[in-house]
Amino acid sequence: YKVVSRESEMEKVAASASATLAVNAGIAALFAIIGIFNAFSAVTGNLTMRRKDFAMLRSVGLDDQGFGHVLFLEGLFFALRPILLAIPWIAVVNAFFVWLLDMPFSMFLTAFPLAPILIYAAVIIGAMGLAYVNGARSIRREPIAAVLRSGLV
Repeated sequence: YKVVSRESEMEKVAASASATLAVNAGIAALFAIIGIFNAFSAVTGNLTMRRKDFAMLRSVGLDDQGFGHVLFLEGLFFALRPILLAIPWIAVVNAFFVWLLDMPFSMFLTAFPLAPILIYAAVIIGAMGLAYVNGARSIRREPIAAVLRSGLV
């Protein structure tokens, strides 16, 4: 037989819970970094592929301010769309788990990690904004005639 105190058992449970939380947070951070770099790469590639389209718009009179507005609205759409599409799914999954655990909703709200979610959303929007600023800067530097003349898409 082994005699174990209730206090030491609770300490072991708390230590394993914190270790599990640290591993899960590390995996989530890794996925977040991969997702942010993927979004940055996709936006940069998308803008590079559409150089000729932007050059045509600039050639018919789209000034730098209008060009900035076009890219701002496009970036806002692409940054907010995944966030807004995910909210209903997150609500359904969380409601299911609250129901499954027979937990009061107020208890769930006290443990809901709102700050990390909002920080991650802000980082996503910031990364997409940086990608659009970087792409717009490189598109504005290119001469319109040279882009329209080039056979590269």
